[in-house]
Amino acid sequence: MNRLKRQKWIVPTLAVVLILGWTLVRIPAHAQAGPEVQAMGEQIQLYRNLLGLILDFRKIAEDEAAAGVAAVLSVEDQTADRNAAIEFLTRMLPHAKSEVVRRAIRIQLADHYKETRQREKALAQIEMLIKGDSGGN
Repeated sequence: MNRLKRQKWIVPTLAVVLILGWTLVRIPAHAQAGPEVQAMGEQIQLYRNLLGLILDFRKIAEDEAAAGVAAVLSVEDQTADRNAAIEFLTRMLPHAKSEVVRRAIRIQLADHYKETRQREKALAQIEMLIKGDSGGN
């Protein structure tokens, strides 16, 4: 029931965006649209993009594996350098419950090892991915 309450705003907002968008599309191409109409069109496009972003973000947040992968991909932005990212991801690997998230961690570790010239460790991660051994070790 709570989920339905949270979704009630989406349909009216989407309807308004679509109606306004359709109205702008129907303006003949040969007619010169004034700056107000052009500004309104840009604003509607901004609302469409924002609504799309919200819906995409919601899909990620509702899917545990997708949210975990997104978190893994954000580690590099949140750490001081690649070595700190390696340390964090290595520490998180045994705690990841999702097989998908463990594979994402191994992919990122392989990339970070490659960039820090730790070729053997990178190949070890790649080997585990190829063999399907993405366990927490």
